[in-house]
Amino acid sequence: MKTPKTYVIHVSDDFVRETHIKQALRGKIDTYEFINEGDIADLNEDILHRFFHESLHHIKKPNEISCSYKHLRSYQKMLASGEDLCLILEDDIILYSNFQTGMEAILKEIQHRNLTNFIISLEDSTNQFVKRSEKVKGQWLYPKERG
Repeated sequence: MKTPKTYVIHVSDDFVRETHIKQALRGKIDTYEFINEGDIADLNEDILHRFFHESLHHIKKPNEISCSYKHLRSYQKMLASGEDLCLILEDDIILYSNFQTGMEAILKEIQHRNLTNFIISLEDSTNQFVKRSEKVKGQWLYPKERG
């Protein structure tokens, strides 16, 4: 199966991460688009008021707002493109050696289960795990209330 349109969340002047992600994607994903719009310097009052609650406008970590905005921009691009599915990666991701095998299995499961209107979060940053008692052999995707 073909990997879906891929967007990479990226800070435009972070050349170390740019090199990292290009190397990580080489041979795994051929075409991708960097999402640079929304660097901290780009976060003006209009963007803040349009997309974020006022309690977040003066957050001590504006990089989190920037990253969130870039994810929103990715969703907007996906909707504008008419694509049914896209892959969004952050530029510091580490792709395991079984990435392509896992991605193919996930895409087949999406198709087999006829899934629509979903977000799949593949991350280990929140340490949320599927309980052993919930696991089904061969199943990769499990509904959860949060990432």
